[in-house]
Amino acid sequence: MGGGDLNMKKSWHPQTMRNIERVWKVEQKHEGERKKIEELQKELADERAREEIQRHAEDTGVMRKKSERLDWMYSGVSSMVDREAYLLGKPIDRYANEKLAAEEPGPCEKLLLSEATYGDPAANTVVDIAVKIREDPLFLIRQNHQCGCLTALFTLWCNCFVGSIFIPTLFEK
Repeated sequence: MGGGDLNMKKSWHPQTMRNIERVWKVEQKHEGERKKIEELQKELADERAREEIQRHAEDTGVMRKKSERLDWMYSGVSSMVDREAYLLGKPIDRYANEKLAAEEPGPCEKLLLSEATYGDPAANTVVDIAVKIREDPLFLIRQNHQCGCLTALFTLWCNCFVGSIFIPTLFEK
């Protein structure tokens, strides 16, 4: 009379297709995570090996030590122009640049190349710094807070002094 396995109708039974599919998805997910971890470990080992080779080359004197500072972030715009020109594919010849810099410009060139025409690069950095300070969000917040404090002080002054001292003296006449 009875037919079939009643456990197959239960949601918790491991042989139902839905549960088999869930287990398969979880196994695939874990396998993907394991592959990612292995790949990251391999990349880390390669990076460590490269650093070790570089350190050994620096110690033996084959390579010069690289500066790991962040000075490039704080350098001015004028020093970045040559790099940008190089990256844009423009040919840069140091000999030609040095030769042009060594030539003494005549009076006409002095007039054309004056600071009034192109501006002083140091002045550009000063203006650049001023713009950065002016657009700094923390500076704006502090400025608004200070303005709010001054407004509150002015309101307090008006309420205390103008209301009690000056106004009654106006009506005494």
